[in-house]
Amino acid sequence: MESCRLVAFDYTGQCKHDGNMAKQLPRVDTLLTRTERAPGAPPDIAPVLHQTSTFRAIDDASFIEMASTPRHSGYYTRDGNPTVAEAEALIAALEGAESCLLTASGMGAMSTAVLGLVRQGDHVVAQRSHYMGTTQLMAEVLPRFGVEVTIVDQTDSRAVEAAVNSKTRLIVVETPANPLLTLTDLASVVEVARRHGALTLCDNTIGTPINQQPGKIGIDLVLHSATKFLGGHHDLMAGGIVGSKTLIDQIWREHTVFGSVADPFAAWLLLRGLRTLALRVQRQNDTALRLARFLHKPP
Repeated sequence: MESCRLVAFDYTGQCKHDGNMAKQLPRVDTLLTRTERAPGAPPDIAPVLHQTSTFRAIDDASFIEMASTPRHSGYYTRDGNPTVAEAEALIAALEGAESCLLTASGMGAMSTAVLGLVRQGDHVVAQRSHYMGTTQLMAEVLPRFGVEVTIVDQTDSRAVEAAVNSKTRLIVVETPANPLLTLTDLASVVEVARRHGALTLCDNTIGTPINQQPGKIGIDLVLHSATKFLGGHHDLMAGGIVGSKTLIDQIWREHTVFGSVADPFAAWLLLRGLRTLALRVQRQNDTALRLARFLHKPP
């Protein structure tokens, strides 16, 4: 998967790329409907709901192995769960990333990711137009922990550059931003961050992995409120953090302390909702385009 530097999927299954394509990924709708199973697991077509908090160990040696393995999916659901792991694997595949961490909500994902990366004395650059919970995190919560935050106009790439300093640990963006749909030049943000040694985090909730994959542009962490388009049916709360295995494992250690854990039933509902993601986003895009063309006509 890493050998195909994706920019986006399209609806016909073609892989839009930047010219360095070594192999083609499966169609996005095939990816969404295909059920992957671990070796030796029952051949169920539908995802299995593992609605349990703890798991049985056959002996003390097995228990020690389970308890000492990071993100073990069969030890304790706060650490991992098979249903949750299946949803994580699918979201990671959609973003073309190595790993995903599912959380109890989109703000659970944002707070866990940010607090898992920054420390007292660090500096964060964020944008003026964010989801309100993210704005509150940046404006009220981080400063209480000794983290300085600079808010910039994300439509001005020079403002991002000007805000970065030697203490900048993280640049947080959201594009299109909720609710104003303001856009951010991700390539410019990545270039600035790399030059200054800062990490980047992009909230891709509104864009969805169908329309854009920020990780393929160079964004370090991609975040989703799965409550919205990924779930698609207004019946679950969940969030996702996607990125390299190294960064996700680092954040997971904080995640087990913060406890913003995705419920197995919510993960199961999310897997169901993800099956229709490509169809739903395609219809949303088509409807939006028709509306835009209509409104563009003279009065």
